Amino acid sequence: MKNSNKYALYQILVNLVDNALKYNYKTDRKVKINYESLNQYHRFSVEDNGIVIPRHQQERVFELFETIKNDFNKSSTIIGFNRVKSLINKLVGAIFISSEIDKGSTFSFTIKNKKSFRFGSFFYVIFE
Repeated sequence: MKNSNKYALYQILVNLVDNALKYNYKTDRKVKINYESLNQYHRFSVEDNGIVIPRHQQERVFELFETIKNDFNKSSTIIGFNRVKSLINKLVGAIFISSEIDKGSTFSFTIKNKKSFRFGSFFYVIFE
């Protein structure tokens, strides 16, 4: 993670963890963050034991100003997930959702593993 955009990664993780806690009705809230370094990508996931996002709504959560009904009988306008997807796209990655009743949701995302080098006063980043 040496040459990645740490501020963007921070924003992504904070948003996903914040939503995992905010939309969890259980008294024993659980959030787990996983990381794996792959050959060409870094893979992260944020797992929670909160509400389930139905499969037919999973792509909608990434649309700007989309309103999704949830288990709290209140709707939320999702701006944060749109921002998350935008940042991940800028980092040459992708995001995926999986949800299971009685287990919660997992947001997994990848970002491209970058290589960089210096030549004189110039700094180059190479995307493999």
